Amino acid sequence: VAESTGTQNSGRSARINMQNITVIVSSSAVVDTRFFAQNLASEINHKFSDQSVLAIDTLADDNRTFYFDSLNRLTLNELIERGDSVDRSFVETALDEYAPGLRLLSGNLASDALSGDSAADLFITTTQLADLFANIIIRVDYSQTELWLNAIGADVSKLILVTHPVVDQIQNAQSQVKKMQEWMGSDCQYHLVVDGYEKRSSLSLSEVEKTVGLDCHLALPIEWRYRLDSINAGIPVSLLPSRSAYQRKLDQFVRKHYLAVSEGRRIPMLTRISS
Repeated sequence: VAESTGTQNSGRSARINMQNITVIVSSSAVVDTRFFAQNLASEINHKFSDQSVLAIDTLADDNRTFYFDSLNRLTLNELIERGDSVDRSFVETALDEYAPGLRLLSGNLASDALSGDSAADLFITTTQLADLFANIIIRVDYSQTELWLNAIGADVSKLILVTHPVVDQIQNAQSQVKKMQEWMGSDCQYHLVVDGYEKRSSLSLSEVEKTVGLDCHLALPIEWRYRLDSINAGIPVSLLPSRSAYQRKLDQFVRKHYLAVSEGRRIPMLTRISS
């Protein structure tokens, strides 16, 4: 399925897009974007064996990034406060690798930190991080979607909208897509992910696509047992003893929309630390 691309420019003067910032949003507060984001980041990290990945949970619980345990000394809030002093040596020292090549960063930004001058600071920090990592995955909480996209939308290369196959969520996703195009850059790629899809459901994928106005690039099964095992163990689904359909489909998505388009792209300077 061809990737959907935004048709409107936010009007900002953004830097040359390096195609390495992915933002994950949802159509409802009940959609578990933490689980999806942590597994997408892990899968990208696995596929790009010689590159670096930063996964950011923008509204995280204490000592957690997504569902992973995280005891990093640095938070996103503190990173923004540092302003222009974000460089390779500082990031390598402050953020331990969760896995070879994968670093986690947690934040808990209040809404007033996402507007005005604070939003400009956030944009600068995101740009600096994009120069250090080959791929950045940012999970945005549903309650702050508009504020985050308004602040950094011009710099985002991929926007992933996750929804359940539920009528009210699908209708909300339709409204979101119309608003999003006002904030995103003209070359942003839109990906619709339907989480918890059942083939026998009365709501077909084609109906979802028609309503939302985007092609569905990934339909994920519920597989509740695998999700529970992954969350309770604090590991990605790819590390579970049994391989799940969820992980297989995510693997295919990353191969098609990340790995297949990576050739010829400039690799940022922060690479894996040799073990």
